[in-house]
Amino acid sequence: MIRTPVKRTSCYLWVILCIIQLFNRPASCTPCVCLTEPVKSGSLDSPILLLENTDKNGGFLVAEQNGKIYAYTSSWKKREKLFLDLSEYVAFDDTDPADERGLLSFALHPEYRNNRKFYTYSTRTYDGQDYIVVSEITEKGGQGDISTEKILLAIKQPSPQRNGGTVVFGPDGFLYISVGDGGVPGNTGNEQMADQAQDGNSLLGKILRIDVNKREVVDGILRYFRVPPDNPFIGNQSFRSEVYAYGCRNMFRCSFDRKSPGTELYCGDTGNNDQEEINIIQKGGNYGWNKKEGNICFSPGNCNLENEVLPIYTYNNSATHRAVIGGYVYHGSDFPEFVGQYLFGDVSGGLMSLDNATGQLVQRNISFCPKGACPCGARAEYGTFLRTLSQDNDGELYVMTTTFGTSGPSSTLLKIVPKSVNPVTCAAGTIRLSLTLTTLLWLFGHVMKSYL
Repeated sequence: MIRTPVKRTSCYLWVILCIIQLFNRPASCTPCVCLTEPVKSGSLDSPILLLENTDKNGGFLVAEQNGKIYAYTSSWKKREKLFLDLSEYVAFDDTDPADERGLLSFALHPEYRNNRKFYTYSTRTYDGQDYIVVSEITEKGGQGDISTEKILLAIKQPSPQRNGGTVVFGPDGFLYISVGDGGVPGNTGNEQMADQAQDGNSLLGKILRIDVNKREVVDGILRYFRVPPDNPFIGNQSFRSEVYAYGCRNMFRCSFDRKSPGTELYCGDTGNNDQEEINIIQKGGNYGWNKKEGNICFSPGNCNLENEVLPIYTYNNSATHRAVIGGYVYHGSDFPEFVGQYLFGDVSGGLMSLDNATGQLVQRNISFCPKGACPCGARAEYGTFLRTLSQDNDGELYVMTTTFGTSGPSSTLLKIVPKSVNPVTCAAGTIRLSLTLTTLLWLFGHVMKSYL
């Protein structure tokens, strides 16, 4: 039988469609992410947080747990300068992977571009005793000037464990501070015996809320902040006035949903032996510790807690999930499928998302794409342990990881980016893709010539 040009054309077009489909086939049916490495691997020491500089020159500020903050250009091409050095003040052992102390958070004032003020949260040792210190520092000449430091809070730590913590400004302009419960003295005995989170007269195990734009005198002492008059426990003799919420074990990495109609503050709270939890902080709320861990009551029948707020999500401790790291509600443009979801992680596991699109919270694991599905510049390796998540001003996310090897710890700062539309083979792969496209064009031309 003689084939007509139309049949031959149909055959060729079918081949072309098959080839195109092969190139457009997704690398995985499960959403996955790729990782770029803006800063050379190993050049950071114990990275703990990234903030995008709101100065007119832009760029990024990256804090290390050892007490240093470095400034980078917006293109990440070089480390411009040492922005702040608190290393001689901060208590931290960088040879101990389990050390929870150090510089743990910092925040730029909402008016930083004008007043040059920023705030730090760190562990410091005075006369052999550890304290959580929240301080205000002013930038001068492109660097934080230590001589301008004002101590806002110094909270005595019972042990080196459960130091917290986060400082972050809310939409109301106030500074919110998450403080761990500090554990038990000497870190001995039953951890559930640490009851300071339920003690309203202790600042440990709390979310605090202060106004750093005002000063006030309390008991004859000038404080470099005032307590907002609408804090929930004003006038309550059983609570310190700085307390905004309580019953927290070790809320590490809290963040506001940038597009929430209210002041939705999300915090990840690490558990003891049973459950990790994600909470949305409510004014005056009690988050259960040390009476409860997640949804587990330690003394059944004795967990009818005043002001209790249940976690929005919990998961059990396991061999692969040991300590939650709080994250961010995603509002970037790189991942439309994640918009409005809360992305977080676990120190010994990967990344996760919480999706409430259907009205019922669904947790999904975020996988890392096969290298062949990632752009050539986005094939960095995720480390062994997750240290923190961070967010830039565009709403895109970064993760910081550390791997402890025989030669010591090696840390990475990684940006989460989308996979390629088509599979990519780097170097020689560029030639292969060009040849394939050339072949497709030749085949299409041949088909049209036959048809005509």
